[in-house]
Amino acid sequence: MKRSVGVFLVLVALVGAAAAEKKKSAKPAEPPPAAEPAPSEAEEPADDAPLTPEEIEAQMPPHVKGPKLVELGHEIELDLPEGMILLEREEAQKLIRQGGDDAENALGVVVRLDAQWWAVIEYNDVGYVDDSDADQLNANELLDAYKQGTQEQNVKRKQLGVAELVLDGWSEMPAYQKTVKHLVWGLKGHSTDGVFINYFTRLLGRNGYISINLIDSPENIEAAKVQAQPLLTATRYKPGSRYEDHKDGDKSSGLGLRALVLGGTGVAVVKAAKAGIIVKLLLVFKKGFIVVFAAIGGFFKWLLGRKKRENTEVPPEPPAVSGDPPSV
Repeated sequence: MKRSVGVFLVLVALVGAAAAEKKKSAKPAEPPPAAEPAPSEAEEPADDAPLTPEEIEAQMPPHVKGPKLVELGHEIELDLPEGMILLEREEAQKLIRQGGDDAENALGVVVRLDAQWWAVIEYNDVGYVDDSDADQLNANELLDAYKQGTQEQNVKRKQLGVAELVLDGWSEMPAYQKTVKHLVWGLKGHSTDGVFINYFTRLLGRNGYISINLIDSPENIEAAKVQAQPLLTATRYKPGSRYEDHKDGDKSSGLGLRALVLGGTGVAVVKAAKAGIIVKLLLVFKKGFIVVFAAIGGFFKWLLGRKKRENTEVPPEPPAVSGDPPSV
């Protein structure tokens, strides 16, 4: 019924326009003041009209809405807070790959409908990480390694047609919160899409570590950190897999906190680390690029826009075959 009404309104508008044109050609006259067009079901909202949270959620890929307890795998659970939405593994990895980043270890992406930040949750089962080198986090050396590693990541980004990244420095220097076993740091960078900040948190566990990477623009990052704080306590290991559950004989990563910050940063070209550490990192992470995510201006419009393009994209027609068709 709605489609019929819409077609009818369009036809009325066309007939009215034709009649007005005929009358104008028969007897020139000053046009009357234009009346404000009445809204109709046939009209579509402007492309730049802000989306309401309800409109965003209705068009999002399959997702989980908090509050809800979600199993993420690897003996990890997420008590998803109210107001947050989780894209689970499959949809999260699809989204991350579209942005030009590696998604192999991603467990989910968390967002809020009333904010622009997004958080990527990953897990690396590398084994137990020794935190005894907490006082050896040399910020200058680590930043140099990140910048070199970004060059390798940009090779892949360029191949995918995604904006390349430039790291500008620390937004927060690496620090270890010993009581909760959290390693945190922040990086500021930019691309042709704008300036961004990644706020990294590593939650150490018995057999590896959880990564929670919070991404937003510099002007919003402090507010985003406050809003996303409940996500840190809501993401947890089950009893038996916590850092304090470590026992002699457990699998060891052979890594400390400093190596954890370096992990995935283009370790093949890292000059700040000793050769032995480089070899170990190569064996553990098997990656040649840094995992830094660019902030996406208008995150939900970007997400929905990509989803819309996927749904409406028409596959190319097969090339025409010259000559006579094959005989049957």
